[in-house]
Amino acid sequence: MTGRAPDPHAFAIRAAEARDVGDIVRLADGLSALHGDPRGVFDRRAAERDLFGPRACLGGAVAELQEPGQEGGAVGARVTGFCLWCAGYEVSYAARGAYLCSLYVERTARRRGIGRALIAHAAASVRAEGGVYLWWASAPFNEQGRAFYASFGATDETIHAHALTRGAFDALADAAAHPVAKAR
Repeated sequence: MTGRAPDPHAFAIRAAEARDVGDIVRLADGLSALHGDPRGVFDRRAAERDLFGPRACLGGAVAELQEPGQEGGAVGARVTGFCLWCAGYEVSYAARGAYLCSLYVERTARRRGIGRALIAHAAASVRAEGGVYLWWASAPFNEQGRAFYASFGATDETIHAHALTRGAFDALADAAAHPVAKAR
């Protein structure tokens, strides 16, 4: 073999493509398992619809880690991380931005800069659309994650998050004074 052996830590970040749906679903399942959330809810159909469908609502990026082959040669790349975001708006600042709704890197690929690179890609994508911020939430027990986010300048704000889901969501929507037309 001639030349240098490929770097086993080399990775590339790129915009998610339709060919990545299976990997994104697999990684999202890993994220759900890590948080004790139901697995299999974000399936191929949901990923295709929300990332690439006519009414797509998510932006996405994937990380590909170089797979070393025999004798140090490369055999290709494997998707080992992803992040997803959706548009947001902060009326107090008249500012467009995004909510980073998912970030996950496989355990064997962590501590190589992949998570930071995924968030950087999301920030650049949001900025290209006129956005000026990213925000996300992390679980209180995720001290390692919070330290990681602080390492590149993210602020850690104490807030209370509120959510309406399933029955409570439907009950409140049903209580609307006037019917709302379905969005096109």
